[in-house]
Amino acid sequence: MVRKVISVALWTLAAAVGFHFVFTPFYDGVLDIALVWEVLNWFMAAGILVVAVIQFNRQRGAQGHSRAEPLGREYLAANAAFYASAVLALLFFWNWIDALTGTGPQSDTRLVWWAFIDSLFVLVLGATGCYLWGDDS
Repeated sequence: MVRKVISVALWTLAAAVGFHFVFTPFYDGVLDIALVWEVLNWFMAAGILVVAVIQFNRQRGAQGHSRAEPLGREYLAANAAFYASAVLALLFFWNWIDALTGTGPQSDTRLVWWAFIDSLFVLVLGATGCYLWGDDS
């Protein structure tokens, strides 16, 4: 039951980030977009940490593969998900810490990275939510 709750929380967070990422131009003059991102980033950080732990444990569980056997679907999926979550964590925390500690606005290069990070975030959290929802172990 806990897995189902976590999966719904991950889906909700992914949907919130995806919605805000895509539809920001429609409510740009109504809300302070930067403030919404500042709040969302704290939830994103927590979600990334949860996903990193889940995918690390999934990857460790799939490591029982022997070299004599062909690579299975779960082994490949677990490794792909783990490395995608690791890349997401590194890029997110690299850019977020810069935003938190910077004295002025972020550089154009750092701002462009947010587009990649936000897109990857939606995919990784959505996929992890699907994994948790369907996993009966």
